[in-house]
Amino acid sequence: MKRIHIETLGDKTAKVYRDSDYDEFRVRLYIRGDLHAPADYFTGDKADAIETACAMVRPNCRVFPLSVPFNVAVLHIVSKVLPCGFDVSPNAPQDFDSLVAHHEKTGRVLVWNGASEQTIFADSEVNFAFRAWHDSKHIIARLPFTRAGEFEALAMQKADILARYDGAMADSFCALLDAEIAGHFDYCERYGGFPIDQAAFARVYLQNKARALRSDFGISTEA
Repeated sequence: MKRIHIETLGDKTAKVYRDSDYDEFRVRLYIRGDLHAPADYFTGDKADAIETACAMVRPNCRVFPLSVPFNVAVLHIVSKVLPCGFDVSPNAPQDFDSLVAHHEKTGRVLVWNGASEQTIFADSEVNFAFRAWHDSKHIIARLPFTRAGEFEALAMQKADILARYDGAMADSFCALLDAEIAGHFDYCERYGGFPIDQAAFARVYLQNKARALRSDFGISTEA
């Protein structure tokens, strides 16, 4: 393999290699000089590889959404399913009963305003909208925050997508939903928290679910 790019900050270094045997790029993370193999990332896109290397050492350098069309779709769907909007707060409900109770009292969905810096949306407002869309499914169908409840809410979100989009675009949107809901749930079950670098997690998950779930993207105990 030939190294084509390097990013360094503090004790972290990310190197991008071109692997001509497999016609792909590999990003490798080194911490204090030691290879952190679980973070290995593979892609056929050079720009993606360099951006990922940057994100590995400089989490705030990612400025583009993973999918601009998906950002647009989220905002469009939320405008339809929550036409009166939703609320955002640092003190949002943390469990299912509180979520439902708040909605019954106010008629509004209230979502948390934290952990929105490293998402696939690259925009906190779109991430808040996505949370409101997802939580609205829990409220409407009375779905608890269990595996079954999360996956049923995911299925309902996919139904919203399929009612408005088709073909390759619908498939890509549903794959992103899988990464955001199913992927995060499985990661949380394995490590006791959600991935901090959600965008990096999604990139790997979309290529190889097993690799994403055995890689280190940090752990946040907040949803």
